[in-house]
Amino acid sequence: MLLTASVIRRHDFGSSAVEHGRRLRTAWALPRQDIAVGVPWHVSGSLLGLDIALSGLSLRRVSGERAIDAPTLSSNERDAFAVAVALLNPFDLHDRDRDAIAAAVERGDARVAALTEDGATADDIAAEIRMDGWRRRALKWTVLNDPDRVGSLFSMTELLFLGRGPIDDLSAWGMSALASSGCFCTRLASPNQWRSLVGRPQLGLMASTVADLNLHIAVMLRVLRLPAAVAKSVLSAAMQDFIDEARPTDFNDWLTLVRTAQAVPRERIEDYVAVATADGPLVPFGQ
Repeated sequence: MLLTASVIRRHDFGSSAVEHGRRLRTAWALPRQDIAVGVPWHVSGSLLGLDIALSGLSLRRVSGERAIDAPTLSSNERDAFAVAVALLNPFDLHDRDRDAIAAAVERGDARVAALTEDGATADDIAAEIRMDGWRRRALKWTVLNDPDRVGSLFSMTELLFLGRGPIDDLSAWGMSALASSGCFCTRLASPNQWRSLVGRPQLGLMASTVADLNLHIAVMLRVLRLPAAVAKSVLSAAMQDFIDEARPTDFNDWLTLVRTAQAVPRERIEDYVAVATADGPLVPFGQ
C-alpha cells in the first residue's frame, strides 16, 4: 500500500468531522491505521508518531517462499512488538552496552547451569528474580529429573539480572513502554513484571515484558563481531519471523514467547544481517 503514488492523500486529520472538538483531537491524536470493511485503507491522527502507526509495515520478511500458518499472537500483541522495533534508536545502541549484556547473560547462564550440581541454591536464585510459584516448583522438579532443560525456565532478562547486568542503563535495548506507561520510549522490564500485566490482552501489554529477542540479538552481534548500531535493522527482520512463528497457548503464555525468542539460531540471525544490507553494503561510519 505504501508503493502507491496517492498514499499521502490517505491521511485523515479529522477535517471532515462535524464537531470542532473532534477535529482538533483527531489532528493531534496518536496516528493509527484504519482498516474496515467498505472503507479504503488510510491513516488517521497526527503526522507526529507516524512511524508508530506504520511500524508493522517497516518489518521485513526474509523469504516469501515458505508457507506461514495463521498467527497465534493477537493483533494487539503483534502491533506492540512491531512498535518496539520502531522506537529503537540506533544512535543509543552502543557496543559497550552490547558487551555488557552479553557478559551479564553469560554469567547468569552459568549460575543457572550450576543448579544441576547444587539444587539447594534454586530457592535463592528464584528469590532474586521473584520467580512465580509454579515456575519455582517446576524448577525444583527439573533440576532433579531433567537437568538439561533447567535453562528453559528463565528469560534472558532474568539471566541478565542474575549476572548483575545494569538493567536500568539498558533501556535502549528494551521494549515499547507506550502501552504500559504511555511513554514514547523503550524500557527493559524488571524480572517478573509480566505477572502484573497479565489479563489485559486488549492492550498488548505482554509484549512490553518480552525483551528476549532484543537481548538475544545483542548477544549474537557480539559473537559475530558486528556493531550494536545494526541491531534495529536486524530486528526489523527478526521480529517479523518472531511474530509469524510464536505459538503461545493463550494471551498470558509469557514463557512460550520467551522460549521462541531465545531459540533463534545463529544461521537465521546471519540471514537477518544479510537483509540489513538490502539497501547497500555495511560500511564503517564516516566512509
